[in-house]
Amino acid sequence: QGWYQGGISVFDWTNPSKPIEIAYFDRGPVDSTKLVSGGSWSVYWYNGYLVSSEIARGLDVYELVPSGLLSRSEIEAARTVRFEYLNAQEQPHLVWPASFSLVRAYLDQLDRDKGLAAERIASARERRIFAFCFLVFFDMGSKPSGQHRRVPPPTSDRPSS
Repeated sequence: QGWYQGGISVFDWTNPSKPIEIAYFDRGPVDSTKLVSGGSWSVYWYNGYLVSSEIARGLDVYELVPSGLLSRSEIEAARTVRFEYLNAQEQPHLVWPASFSLVRAYLDQLDRDKGLAAERIASARERRIFAFCFLVFFDMGSKPSGQHRRVPPPTSDRPSS
């Protein structure tokens, strides 16, 4: 979000009823002695970077860093969404491709929001079974009906009969 002379803000909309500001940047005034038009006109995510058009001083390019509100896995997962070009007026549909960083990002969100018991999250991270299941689920969900791949789970994790 560009706030003109108030800088920029980055929000986490995972829970739309409770958005959280997870990052911000403010260059400060163009001139501290008088009112001068300036500031961030707009800011957009583009292939792993935040690009802001600053009215008076040009283009600013930012990169997110991990914090208590944003994990490295969430940043890595966000970087998997790629555009050949971006026209922000089109508001493209974003699709996160199946990846281990996406699964780790979901686990980080569940952990941070206490959405799953800590021991279950630890087990999923340790055994990577959760990641495997998510990848199969995402891959199958992206294919037209009847063309699902059958991928058996690792043999060591199959339930005994």
